[in-house]
Amino acid sequence: MIKGKWVIIGVLVVAVVMGLASWPLMRLRRKNEIYKTEKLIEELRGACESYKKMHGTFPKRLADLDPVRGEPFDAWGRPFEYDPTWDTGFVLPQIRSLGPDKNDPSDDLPPLPPSSVHRNKMD
Repeated sequence: MIKGKWVIIGVLVVAVVMGLASWPLMRLRRKNEIYKTEKLIEELRGACESYKKMHGTFPKRLADLDPVRGEPFDAWGRPFEYDPTWDTGFVLPQIRSLGPDKNDPSDDLPPLPPSSVHRNKMD
């Protein structure tokens, strides 16, 4: 009976150590996902700009940039939010990812200005 207790305690200790060891790896993975998504947004903006130079307008959908590949997805497997008519005073359209947690606007990429986040919550 005493031997069984030590086995259970040993298994619990190993589980705790493995959990603690994996935490930094999960954070590193999250940072990598964010970096990849930010880079893809930059590439998509550049592709939209090139598309506009060739066609005179931004694409209606991001899938129009590369019909063979279709709709691009962020690192979490969700399609990007795209608005070619977003009025910001900037030349490029709005391309956004909902980030790691699609229900939390604070981790969206790129973040919306506070007034936009407030307005979206009220809709």
